[in-house]
Amino acid sequence: MLQFENSWRFTSPGPIPPAIVGVFYGFIEKIAQQGDNKRIVEWFKAAFSGGGSYSSSLSWAWSDLSDAMGRAAENAPLFIEAFWDTCHGLEAEGLTVPRTELINKVLAVPSLLRHPRHAGDPGHDPRSPDPISRSERARGPRDQSGSHAAGNRRAQQDHRRRNG
Repeated sequence: MLQFENSWRFTSPGPIPPAIVGVFYGFIEKIAQQGDNKRIVEWFKAAFSGGGSYSSSLSWAWSDLSDAMGRAAENAPLFIEAFWDTCHGLEAEGLTVPRTELINKVLAVPSLLRHPRHAGDPGHDPRSPDPISRSERARGPRDQSGSHAAGNRRAQQDHRRRNG
């Protein structure tokens, strides 16, 4: 569980931008390729939705996950916590998950997360400056057309076509 302002569990300090949600969706695709895709997608879906239903197929699981991530993105700290906690559980099962440095780079917050295993690394300095400029943070990652949301939608549609 992440440590953050307790009131943020009830009142969102702000959303995760759609382009960043798309990056996390891509991380989940890479994680799911390492094992039982449906089980992994369902695990993330449950984390983002707070539990609930089981999808009837893998393609529905991806679609439901996308919807759950979109809703969860309204509260950035809870979104990040859902992703982080699920990654820890999957890492304990032997799957490779994104390192804290990569997650922080995507979020453009150098020391938001500190993995206990990396906190004592001699070369790890959570106070190190973030190489991403403020203007790049505001824009977020772009697809080839220069659109943020369009790239996320296209990626989800492509994934649904590939996986039935």
